[in-house]
Amino acid sequence: METKVKPIWPTLTLLLLAPMTGEILSSSLPPLEFFRPHVMLLQMMLYGCGALLIRELKVRKNLGWMAVFLLGMAYGIYEEGVVVRSFFDPMWMDLGFYGTYGRWIGVNWIWTVNLTIFHAFVSILSPLMILDLLFPAYRGKSLLKKNGLIVAVIAFALMMPFGLFFAMKATFFQIVCCFVLMGILTFIALRLPSIHHPIENNRKPRRFFWLALLGSIFFWLFYMLIPNLGTPELVSWWLANGTIVYYLIITRYLDRLEEGFDASRKSRFVFGSIILLFFFDILVRMGWDGTGEDMRGLVLFSGLYMVGLIVLMIKHRPEKTLVEGTGELPLAEVS
Repeated sequence: METKVKPIWPTLTLLLLAPMTGEILSSSLPPLEFFRPHVMLLQMMLYGCGALLIRELKVRKNLGWMAVFLLGMAYGIYEEGVVVRSFFDPMWMDLGFYGTYGRWIGVNWIWTVNLTIFHAFVSILSPLMILDLLFPAYRGKSLLKKNGLIVAVIAFALMMPFGLFFAMKATFFQIVCCFVLMGILTFIALRLPSIHHPIENNRKPRRFFWLALLGSIFFWLFYMLIPNLGTPELVSWWLANGTIVYYLIITRYLDRLEEGFDASRKSRFVFGSIILLFFFDILVRMGWDGTGEDMRGLVLFSGLYMVGLIVLMIKHRPEKTLVEGTGELPLAEVS
C-alpha cells in the first residue's frame, strides 16, 4: 500500500519515542530535564539510534520479535554496561541497595539482569511495536538509506566515549565482556531458526493484554518486591533470569503467529507491557522513591502516553464477522 507519509516522520517518531519510553515513562529522568535540547539529543543518540538500528536489522534480515528481544538485551548491555556502567559501579545514582544486594566480583548482578530485561522489553520492543501501529504502511519497510544508516551507527557509537564523562568504575576486562555478550546475543538473534509450522491464532485480542501484563508483573515482583523482602540474593537472581525465559517464550509465540499477531492484538500487548509504569510513576511523583528529584509533569506525561495507547486500541479494534446467509465473512483489518 502506497503512503504519502515521508519516512522522515516515522524515523523522528522512533528517535523520540524510544528515549521518552525508556527514560521519562520509567521515571529515570525528570520530564523537565529530558526536554533540555542537549539532554534530548544525547538520549536520541543512545535510545533512538539504538532502536532505529535494531529495527533496520529486523526489516532487512526479516527477523521476528524474539530476535528483537535478544537485540534489545544487547542494547541494554551497551547502555548500562558500556556507556553509563551501572552494571559495575556500586555508587551509581539509581542503584540504591542494589549496590550491595547481589553484588559479586565487581558486578551488580541482580540489577544487571533486571535492567537488561527492562531495556529489551520497554526501551526497544515496545516502541517498535507502537511504531508499527502509528505507521502501518511502513511495517516491514526500511526507514534508513545508506547515509542515514551510517549517521545512526556513528551517533550510537559516539555514546561509548561519552560514557567516560560519567567517571564510572569498570575495568577493561568488564567492558570487553560486555561486548562479547552483545556479540553472542546478536549472533543468536540473526541465526534463529525460521518458523516452519506457524500456529493458527484463535486467541481473543484481550488475552494478549494479559499475556504482556503477566510478564510486567513478573518483572516488578522480581525487581522490586522480592529483593526488598530480604530474599536470598541467589534466589532473586534466578527469579530474574526466569523472567528472561518467560519473555523469550512469549516473543517466540508471537513469531509463530506470524500475520495473526495483527494490530488489534499488538496494541493490547503493548498496553499490557506499559500500564504498570503509569502506576509506578504516580508513586514516584508522590515521593515514594525518596530521591527528591523534580518530577513535575511526570504523571501528566505518563497519563497522555496511556491515553495514546488507548486511542490505538480503539482504532485497531478486533475483527468482527459479517453474517451473510449461512457463512461468516471476516471484516479485514488494515494493519
